[in-house]
Amino acid sequence: MTNETPKIKGLDGTRAISVGLVVLTHIGALQNLPPRIYQTLQGTTGVIIFFALSGFLITHLLIREHQRFAFISLTKFYIRRTLRIVPLYLTVIFLTAAINQISYVAKKTAIVFALIYATNFIDKSHYSGMLGHTWSIAVEEHFYLIWPAALALWIKGNWRLAAIVLSAFSFLSLIAANLLFHSTYLSTNFFVDRWTFVAAAPIAMGALIAIIVTTEFAEALRDALASRVTFAGALALICHSLIFPDPPLHLGDFLRGAGAAIVIGWLFLNQQSAVVRWLEFAPLRYIGLISYGIYMWQGFFLATGPERAPGQLWPPSPWIGIALLSVVAPLSFSFFEQPILRIKKRFEH
Repeated sequence: MTNETPKIKGLDGTRAISVGLVVLTHIGALQNLPPRIYQTLQGTTGVIIFFALSGFLITHLLIREHQRFAFISLTKFYIRRTLRIVPLYLTVIFLTAAINQISYVAKKTAIVFALIYATNFIDKSHYSGMLGHTWSIAVEEHFYLIWPAALALWIKGNWRLAAIVLSAFSFLSLIAANLLFHSTYLSTNFFVDRWTFVAAAPIAMGALIAIIVTTEFAEALRDALASRVTFAGALALICHSLIFPDPPLHLGDFLRGAGAAIVIGWLFLNQQSAVVRWLEFAPLRYIGLISYGIYMWQGFFLATGPERAPGQLWPPSPWIGIALLSVVAPLSFSFFEQPILRIKKRFEH
């Protein structure tokens, strides 16, 4: 977007919390917590917050583009998206494939699925902890192949229609989750909760909140969203496991996604709040700034769990992995990602 698009405070801090939950889960730091607290703080919650934030921010920017220019450039969007995601993503996969020649860490099938952004659909028998984290990138890439095109070619500024589409998708994803989990074969052999039409619901919810706060489509909803009561209710949705550890109808991730999307909308509408000021704490903001690199490299250095087989050469022990991640992620951002981001800016309006 343009330099006139103001920075939204609090989002980098939110990213930091999200990626922190993922890393803490993968090093096993949370596994001894009481089950209800673990359910609330586990890495899945971090990914859901990432999804909601991504859907909100990308949709907000696309709406702003349409409001200023009366159209959305899909070519520029896909170039920006490719430059932001693909270089580091492929680097981590290729390094994993190279490590695989020395220390067996992944079946070739897992590498192929990661390369084609399909890890979320992989059979559990071919799953690799080294590449398991790429499932969430796959979900986002699938969603953003379709959603910006729908905005540009079909919705064309009809934000009421956009809200209906996103609401319907979210509702249908909940139905799909229940149908898929009802199949013993599918739920036993696949990570059906990661299949795009199930897992992308928080992205759609974040996009829906972006429409509410960025357009004049629903001023009453916007006013309600800005209240402290709404913020408290959204936190309760995210932390529902503390009260209802096993909600019916596979509602758990759905409720967390709704709560995360509402919190992000609340932050957008309350930029001067104490919560936003806390999220703007400089170290937290920096972690959020480099969070994509942290997320990708933590898979390489930590895998998706602390367990290591006897004599396993890679990944290293969780604490060595954390040390390496602490060095490599900032270096990656400064010397690899930022030069590419400068190229990306050429394709902003």
